[in-house]
Amino acid sequence: MNIYEDKVSLREGYVEIGYRDDSIEINELHSSVLGKRLCLNGCWHITSCQGCNSFNDFPDPSRLTLEILNREGLCKGLADANLFDGKVRLGVNSFDINEVAKLINDLCSELRASGISRCEIIVTFRHIEKTMTNGNSYEAYEERNLVEIDVGLVSMFRSVPNFGSAFSAAILWKPKEIPKLIEKTVKEAYDSLMKNRNVRVLSPYMIGKNVIILDSKASAALIHEISHLLDPTYAARILKRGVTVAPPEFELIDDPFRHDSPSIRFFDDELVRTQRRHLIEGGRIIDLHHTRGTALHYNSVPGSAYGLFHKPIPFHTTLVLSQGDWRVNEMIEETRSGILINGVALATLEMGYIRLVPQNASIIKHGEIHDNVKVREVKIPLINLKTINAISKELNIRTSKERDCIVTEVAPYIRLEAYIS
Repeated sequence: MNIYEDKVSLREGYVEIGYRDDSIEINELHSSVLGKRLCLNGCWHITSCQGCNSFNDFPDPSRLTLEILNREGLCKGLADANLFDGKVRLGVNSFDINEVAKLINDLCSELRASGISRCEIIVTFRHIEKTMTNGNSYEAYEERNLVEIDVGLVSMFRSVPNFGSAFSAAILWKPKEIPKLIEKTVKEAYDSLMKNRNVRVLSPYMIGKNVIILDSKASAALIHEISHLLDPTYAARILKRGVTVAPPEFELIDDPFRHDSPSIRFFDDELVRTQRRHLIEGGRIIDLHHTRGTALHYNSVPGSAYGLFHKPIPFHTTLVLSQGDWRVNEMIEETRSGILINGVALATLEMGYIRLVPQNASIIKHGEIHDNVKVREVKIPLINLKTINAISKELNIRTSKERDCIVTEVAPYIRLEAYIS
């Protein structure tokens, strides 16, 4: 019988500075949650309390309940783990509310003057302190200081609304760089909006099977969905170790130690030390994301757990698709006919394929980018990953939220075959 037991303290402070509808809003939120967790052979019983001052203020998890589950054969065991003991501080809790409020007001004023009808910029500073202590005297403490930026823009062009949006997040290593990050995110949203002007209807002969080039943000969204299929607890998981899913140039790594990523992580939510994990090598799946429970079953190592107050589930921190040897211009020049997909508004996993809804798209003819076109969706069957025939040298970072956790993907441009509509 393998028993793990710990106590968790999570303290969070949010400062949200927003410009909405010609108004500045500054809101603060502070919360504190204590939790007690008991795991027997992979079955968890978790109790928690928000606002409690002491662990004595709420009941302990029931070992009897877990023993009943264990007798019924529902608890499959726990893998051995290298637990973390120490302190980690990521970034500094330093920012100027007035400076940020003035900046987003000025940026929206400039955009309104240039014809943008609606401008919304939300800047959120998050200060998070997490402490995990188990019965074997291991204590892990993490202080994380993040800034998150959401931008949404609307303009009317020929009586038709056009939209542009962008999201970014970063560890507050250097507070002086906050204005640059805000301006960069606003520019990304503005560029996306402008590309949606003068959009042509997609020609019927372009609908159906086509060659596409995914830019870095779009290919990042693609590998994010692939990552779900590398979660052994995912309901629709169909990818297994040993299966070849892509050409030999396709290398996928989960790297929790990237300094430029807001998802940098030294221990997971099971107190296990994180490590660099090779997921796909030479186009072949060699490992999956793992908690202590799944690692035992798959004979791997844990370190990918997310979830303090629910049963931990496995996912990536910073997912990296290795760069290739193509220049982006070269990829376009050597594409006789195709579509360039810029950014993704939505990405979902469907039965047997990945569906992307582009932010915008452009026609490629005889190696040159031509008109912007309206692409409703791109469907990429999983088997079509094997049609990838060009991967760029250029890498870019994308951040998103998965169950309120910041996750990151770093990806190049890629060229492959897909179905367009």
